[in-house]
Amino acid sequence: MLNIETKKHDQFTLELKVGYSHGDQRFPVSDFVMNTWVFIPDSLYINQKTYTKSDFYRDTRSHIRLMTPIYSLHELVEADCQPFQLLAASWENYRQETSLENRKELEHQLKMLGNIVRSALRSRGRALALERDSGRALSLLTETFQDIAFVQSRLRTLFLSENKTKSSAELPSDFRKTDAYIACTVAFYLSKVSTMMKEHHRSIREAVQNLFVSYFEPEQEYLTAQGYSVPMLREKLRNQEYLKQMSALRRFVESDLYLFVRKKNNTFLAQQILFMLAAGLSMIFATIVSFSFQQTYGNFTRPLFIALVVSYMFKDRIKDFLRYWFANKLGSKYYDYRTKLDMRGKYIGQGKEGFDFVNETRIPEEVKNLRMQGEEDPDSVPPESI
Repeated sequence: MLNIETKKHDQFTLELKVGYSHGDQRFPVSDFVMNTWVFIPDSLYINQKTYTKSDFYRDTRSHIRLMTPIYSLHELVEADCQPFQLLAASWENYRQETSLENRKELEHQLKMLGNIVRSALRSRGRALALERDSGRALSLLTETFQDIAFVQSRLRTLFLSENKTKSSAELPSDFRKTDAYIACTVAFYLSKVSTMMKEHHRSIREAVQNLFVSYFEPEQEYLTAQGYSVPMLREKLRNQEYLKQMSALRRFVESDLYLFVRKKNNTFLAQQILFMLAAGLSMIFATIVSFSFQQTYGNFTRPLFIALVVSYMFKDRIKDFLRYWFANKLGSKYYDYRTKLDMRGKYIGQGKEGFDFVNETRIPEEVKNLRMQGEEDPDSVPPESI
């Protein structure tokens, strides 16, 4: 199933987020095609003559990433929570044998836990934002703080309980990064929750304030003791450093969700073969003309000389015309690039992508109908490039 979301980042950036869920486990291999039709007003002067394939691939960025496994905060505190079980197993394997493979597995499980916690916090924040009853909102907020404290304690206990005699610097750096990332993420989402609660639930403002203080005071002490960056009031430079660190931690944790993509030209071989064919056909024409005039007028004659010059003039034009014709046919039959997808060094699939302008007559009726939805007078729509 495909799920497409459109988001405008700024005046110059448009994001198309396409989600694909492979729901039927009976078929281990999935194959699908997605066509995207973009209608551009002619007034922007973006058409086949002014905008090439190279321009398109220069202006677009494609990222392929995994969907974050969905867990609620309530599920993360359960004893048999799978993310924590996988993390505990990878940590035990790494402690027994500090091999590169075990280190990568531990890093992966820590990153996945960080992403899962972020997703769970976002979902709980949305639930709090939708709750309009102050009593239920306070109860849910109390449960949220309890769940967060338990999740953080569970992670820290797993690593710190075996390292009480060691300094924090001797802990795996991946744990410290994930721990700091979760702390930053909790602070980010809870700050949004605090603003929302103060605005919509003024009757419980004091109780909400007490919950925040009871959580953040010991949390602040822990972060300082571990040497993590902590935001402070009226300290601009320190807070800027905190924001930079948070951005770097986010890139680190989310990196395992993005697949490694190897892209190569999909038409290079076919293109070279067709160009050779174009050169061969034009050479056949020139050779036939040369042999015909040579047989009729003999060698080293003026008619033969003129025929050779004219035939080579036509040969070059024929070759260029065939190259152009083959290139257009090639673009309509083949994709521009082939991509191979790797996850943690293992091949998991491939994709193809292509871009081209199309004539309005080649647009399916279904696409035309979707384009004209909401238009009172379809005939009044200005000309567009597609």
